[in-house]
Amino acid sequence: NPKGIATGKWIILTEGIFDALTFLACGHPNVTCTFGTELTEDVRVVIAESGVERVLIGFDRDAEGDVGAQSIARELAERGLEVLRIMFPRGMDVCDFARQADDPREALSRLVRHAEWVSGTPRSNVSTPVPSHSTVNAAPATENPAPADDIILEFGERRWRVRGL
Repeated sequence: NPKGIATGKWIILTEGIFDALTFLACGHPNVTCTFGTELTEDVRVVIAESGVERVLIGFDRDAEGDVGAQSIARELAERGLEVLRIMFPRGMDVCDFARQADDPREALSRLVRHAEWVSGTPRSNVSTPVPSHSTVNAAPATENPAPADDIILEFGERRWRVRGL
């Protein structure tokens, strides 16, 4: 998501594409994913070239996500970045959290605002704004009433169907 990363001095880093799409659907365009719990070279390059100063790690709150978040936090701190962790309830990822929330946009925004510092030099000059309902062009995620358990995600003219969650 190079366009989203270029929007400011901070990004949200998730484990997977559906995690990133959930943040995007809830008004956080400055998100990308690692496709696992390790940084890919592509993500390293984008972070280095974008001028990002703060990274919020939005990994799953399970053993693998915790280990991956710590490893990435160390690497990013060594590169001079401030790293925070978005703390989902134990055993949940962003998709689980958003599904159980009455207002997913507000619930995720609250977690972003309260992300916990992990490592790196705190940056007082970098604010982590939380979008209002009117600042985002992405349509909210909507459930498809036809097949049970399918979810339709729409962003502008793009549409994805998620099955089997």
